[in-house]
Amino acid sequence: MLFRNTKIFSLLWLSIGIGLSGYYGVEWYEQPSWTRDEIEQSVELNLAVDLARMGPHLRPKGDKLDALRQLVRGEVETQIRREQSATQRGLAAGVAMLLLGLVPLLLERKRGV
Repeated sequence: MLFRNTKIFSLLWLSIGIGLSGYYGVEWYEQPSWTRDEIEQSVELNLAVDLARMGPHLRPKGDKLDALRQLVRGEVETQIRREQSATQRGLAAGVAMLLLGLVPLLLERKRGV
């Protein structure tokens, strides 16, 4: 019975799309924009934590320390991109659901059903 009335089904898609778009839109708006200095500070902080966990006799020196720093920088940048990507995917899903609900309603209105 629910699927026979396409208007209810379309309104359901529309309301879910509005909710998801609103939620992920606010999340995307509130995401911090990272500067190079903030990323570098995060890298140094994470590197200091990693080095403290290693102990004094396991700490890398010279080129190995630079390689570890590059590895930590890659992890920080990957985490930032992952958070941004998840938010953008959620927003895109919300907009898609919104359109799935809106298009049939507009087509019904145009046909005069």
